[in-house]
Amino acid sequence: EHLKPGEWNTYEIVARGDHIQTFLNGKPCVDLADPDGARRGIIAFQLHSGGKTEVRFRNLKLEVLP
Repeated sequence: EHLKPGEWNTYEIVARGDHIQTFLNGKPCVDLADPDGARRGIIAFQLHSGGKTEVRFRNLKLEVLP
């Protein structure tokens, strides 16, 4: 319900320790604790979808949290 089809959407991922949060267009989507999740590794983007989809990125920014 937060997605704007055909428009640019903002997607934010905040990972602090085992606490993971995601936001789509400023609206919270996921808020979970993952104590067994990896704390280090490769960053990758993956889309789970049922059909042909094109994904584009712009203004991509990575910040290290204090």
